Amino acid sequence: MFPRVYALDRDKRCTVAQRVNIIDWNNVLRRNPRGGAESSQFDDMKALISNVELSDNKDGWKWALNSTGFSIASARKYVDEHILQGGLSSTRWNKSVPIKVNVFRWRL
Repeated sequence: MFPRVYALDRDKRCTVAQRVNIIDWNNVLRRNPRGGAESSQFDDMKALISNVELSDNKDGWKWALNSTGFSIASARKYVDEHILQGGLSSTRWNKSVPIKVNVFRWRL
């Protein structure tokens, strides 16, 4: 996303968490950005990570459409009600179509 800044970083294996709260970038970069794309990407990166708030909570998946968790029925209901508006036919599985075609059609 920021290849010029990545090229300047001393530690190519660093994480975002290690870079979020840095005040003095002189110890992190091999040299200061020299204008042009380097400065532009550096400024964009700093603006982007300035709003990041990290927590120690464990990452996980959450299905926000239904409190009981993910189901094909809840996903189809959402697609039917919010994406297929204007009288389009609802999403239904067609048993006479090969599974690869059915899955591809459903994902479209």
